[in-house]
Amino acid sequence: MKYKLLQLIFILILINFTQQSKETDLLGYKINQYQFLNDFLEIASNILSDFVKTSNQKAYASKDHVYQETSDFFCSACKLTVDKLTEGSTLRKSFENMIIQSSSQICSNYLLPQEVCVGIASEQVPIIVQSLWEQYVNEDYFCPSNGYCQPVYEVIDIDELVQDILSDKPKKEPLIPSMNNTFKFIHWADIHTDQEYKVGTKAECDQVFACCREGSENASQDEMSAQYWGTKAYCDLPERTFVQMIKFVEKNLIDDIEFAIWTGDNTSHDAWDQTPEENIANTVQQTQDILEYLPDLQVYPIYGNHEVHPVNGYNYEEGAENGLKKLFSDLWQQWLDEESKEQLRKKGYYEQIIDEDRKLKIIALNTQSCDLFNFYLLRDPTDPDNMLQYLRNALMKAEEEGFGVYLIYHIPSNSGCYNIYATVFSAIVDRFSYTIRGQFSGHTHDDELTIFYDRDGEAVNVNWIAPSFTSYGARNPSFRVIEADIETLQIVNIHQYRLDLDYWNQFTDGETQLEWEKVYDMVSEYNLDNIYDYKNIDLLRQRVGTDQNTFDKYMFNNLSGNYESDGEINYKMSCKMYSTNKLIAECDGEEYQETLQEVLAGPWKKKIEN
Repeated sequence: MKYKLLQLIFILILINFTQQSKETDLLGYKINQYQFLNDFLEIASNILSDFVKTSNQKAYASKDHVYQETSDFFCSACKLTVDKLTEGSTLRKSFENMIIQSSSQICSNYLLPQEVCVGIASEQVPIIVQSLWEQYVNEDYFCPSNGYCQPVYEVIDIDELVQDILSDKPKKEPLIPSMNNTFKFIHWADIHTDQEYKVGTKAECDQVFACCREGSENASQDEMSAQYWGTKAYCDLPERTFVQMIKFVEKNLIDDIEFAIWTGDNTSHDAWDQTPEENIANTVQQTQDILEYLPDLQVYPIYGNHEVHPVNGYNYEEGAENGLKKLFSDLWQQWLDEESKEQLRKKGYYEQIIDEDRKLKIIALNTQSCDLFNFYLLRDPTDPDNMLQYLRNALMKAEEEGFGVYLIYHIPSNSGCYNIYATVFSAIVDRFSYTIRGQFSGHTHDDELTIFYDRDGEAVNVNWIAPSFTSYGARNPSFRVIEADIETLQIVNIHQYRLDLDYWNQFTDGETQLEWEKVYDMVSEYNLDNIYDYKNIDLLRQRVGTDQNTFDKYMFNNLSGNYESDGEINYKMSCKMYSTNKLIAECDGEEYQETLQEVLAGPWKKKIEN
C-alpha cells in the first residue's frame, strides 16, 4: 500500500497545482476530460491525507496528546533499525526512479507531451522524495508514530502564537495624510521575458505552459500566432518590449519618480527545460537594461519563485542556496547599501532605509518560505529560516525608532502560500499595522488587492498586488506608479499604466516608440473618498461582490483590459481579498480543506525540551 501511495505523490501534487494556478487552466481542462482520473486521484489523495494525519497525531505531542507507555528496549531497537534501513541513498533513489517513471507515464498518457512530463518529473520528484524521506523516514518520526518511542517534537499551537504576537499591540490614532506634498515610485511585477520568443510561431501549442517560442511550429493562417511586441496567450514577452517600457519611463515619468520596487519573476515559463543559469539570465539582462536607461534610479528588488531552480525549489538547508543569494547580492550591489547587501547574501531577504529624514525603510521578504510549490518545505514548513520571527523583530525596531515601513515580496499570503504561514503573517501585519504603511507584491499576474483585518473585523492594512508586465495568460503589459504622502508615508493613490497590445502590434518597425496609457487612478476609478482609510477598501470589497458595475470594472482591471462582462457577479472575487485561504473559504461559505502539500508537510513544530 505504501509503495502505491508513494507513486501517487508526484501526480497528486501536479493535479493539485493545476487546480490552484491560473497558469494551468488548459491543463486543468485536459484533466477534467478524464473523469476516472479525477475520481481516482481524489480517492487516493483522501487515503494518503488520512494516513498522514493519523501518523502525525502519534508522532507529535500536542495539548491533546495522550502519552502511551513505551519500552526503552523497543525504542532503542526501533531507532537502530531505522538507522540501518536508511543508511546511504540506495533505497531513496529507487523510490525516486519509480515515481519519476510512473508519474511521467501517467502525465504523458493523458495530459502533456512527454518531454514536458519527463522534465517536470525529473526536476521536482527528487525534491519531493528527499523532503518526505527526511520528514518521515527517520527515527524521530517513525518510532513515535508507531508507538515505540515518546514524541521528540511538539506541535506549535498557532492560536497561542497569534495571541502572543498581538498581545502588545499598541492603540494608535489613524494617520491622516495632509496631502500637501506627495512622492511617487514605480512597481514592476512579473516581467517574464522570453529570450526564445519568435514571431509567427503558434500561440496555442502542445507545450501548454509556454508558446510563441523557438521550437514551436509556425502558425497557419487559421491559427493564432506570436506577434511582434507580445501575444495575449500563454506566451511571455520579447525582451524588446521591456526595453521599450524602460525607455517610456525615461522619457515620460522619471522626473517624478523617486525610486522603484521590483518584485520578481523575470524568466520565461518553460519551467521543464531550464537550467540555473537560464533562470537568472533574464534578471541579469533586465538589471543591465535598467542601469543603461535609468542609471540614476534607485531600485529595491527581490526575486520570485521563477528565479530559483527548479522553479519554486528553494532549499532552506544551511548553505544550500548560498550561490543564488550571492549572485543577487552582487548583481544588485549598486542599489543596496553594505548592510543590506550582506543581509541578502546571508539570509535571502533584507531591509534598507529609503529616507532617513522621512523615517521610511523597506523590508524585502523571500516568500519561497511560504510557497506551496516549494517542495523543499515538505521537509518542515515551520517558519523557514526564521523569516517571520525576523520580520517581527525588524518591525518592532522600526516601531521603537518611529520608522514607517514598506513591505515588498513576491507571493501574496492568500495566493499559493501555506495557510499557517498566512495566518501568522496576517497576525504580524495586524500587530504592526500602524508601522506598515504599504505592502506590495505580484505573482498572480492580476490587478488585485489583499485586505488584512484585526480581531474585531476592521480593515487595518492592504497589500497592493500589481498586474504582470508579461502578457502571459492573455494580459496587456502593465506597470504602476504609486503615490504616497510625504508626511505620513501613507499610500494615497495608484496610477495604472497599460500597453494596448492589439493596437501596437500593428507596428513592427523596430524604431517604433511604444506608449503606455495611464488607464486609471485608483481613487477616481472606484469613486473612493481615499485609499489610506482602509475602511474604504473594505467597502470596495463589498461593492465588488454586490454591484454589477463595480464588479465589471474591477474584473476589467483585474485582467488588464481583457474582460467582457456576462452580466453576472462572481462573489468569490470579493472573497479573494481576504488574507488567508481559510478566510477566503469561510467568506464563500465553505470549510477550508488543506492542500495535499499542507497535509504532507505537517504542522509547525518544535523540539521538546527535556
